[in-house]
Amino acid sequence: MATRKVLKKLKKHKDNKYLWFLISTGILAGLIYFSDPEKFLQSIRSADPLLLIPALGFGLAMFPAWSYVWYRVFQKSEIHMPYRKAVRIFMAGNFMNAITPLGQAGGEPLMAYLVEQNTDASYERALSSIFSADIMNGMPPITFILGGTGYLLLFGSLNTFIIQTVYMVLLVTAVGSIIAYLLWFESGTIEGSILKITRKISQKTGKGKELVKTLEEKLEKIEESFKAIGSDPKYLLKTSIISHAGWLMQVFNFVILMHALGYNPDFTPVYFVVVISGLANWSPTPGGSGTYEAAMATLVTIFFPQINFATGLTIGILFRLSTYWPGLILGWFALNSLNGEVEKK
Repeated sequence: MATRKVLKKLKKHKDNKYLWFLISTGILAGLIYFSDPEKFLQSIRSADPLLLIPALGFGLAMFPAWSYVWYRVFQKSEIHMPYRKAVRIFMAGNFMNAITPLGQAGGEPLMAYLVEQNTDASYERALSSIFSADIMNGMPPITFILGGTGYLLLFGSLNTFIIQTVYMVLLVTAVGSIIAYLLWFESGTIEGSILKITRKISQKTGKGKELVKTLEEKLEKIEESFKAIGSDPKYLLKTSIISHAGWLMQVFNFVILMHALGYNPDFTPVYFVVVISGLANWSPTPGGSGTYEAAMATLVTIFFPQINFATGLTIGILFRLSTYWPGLILGWFALNSLNGEVEKK
């Protein structure tokens, strides 16, 4: 039954999936056209193919790291499964995120159904655990940007772009930290506020009593899950270190791609390009496609003035071909294998 729910929701997204991938492809085609197609093709041809293999290796290495973050969060919220299955569920979830028109956050409800059907966990516990894992995997860009800014403040110089980025990151950090603190260490605060507002609306309208009762039961399960996850701060800290290691794999990938195109970049600008580009994952296209490559190409030209936009776009596309697209293909196989297992039960 649960499998049918997932497949039904996937089918519901089918038309939108093709539309959004068409839009993403259109964005990329437009970028190549306006950036000078000849320069783009020239930079593609100049890439050293032997260096693309280790770049792909680092691109794939981040998936086991981020999957392990999921695994640890699941264990803490008492969703028991082998690590190998956690990897497959993470990869399947990565695929589902890519077929929704809401960027990185679009597939979470579908992921929760996938966890529910493959474990004995409730949907509410699965969703709260996935959201917690997302928070953990979303921390590295913030800490890396703040750390890199501190380094430049002490040993380098800050330009206007970096300063503006830091202001934005500080705002996101403040809001995100408050939400994470309330969910993990003051469980019930946000859930209680949602329930309070719902009750008031129900009392004023005289409707929705059953909805309030159902919501109360679901929020209670969600609260219990967040409380379990936040019960051991040291456990969360260790999990966060693993997530940061996954992000470093992307940095190594980018450095190798730069060398493949004949550039020997300094670490600091690479650090900022990769981390800031990652924010484009949250753009409203499947997996951030199109906007991610555009963001990376723009950042490359800002931090490496000697590189033109066409070459920057080449780097962005090669980066995605060795990080995002392999995960998408593996995720499709993972989703089908998981659904096949459930059908046999």
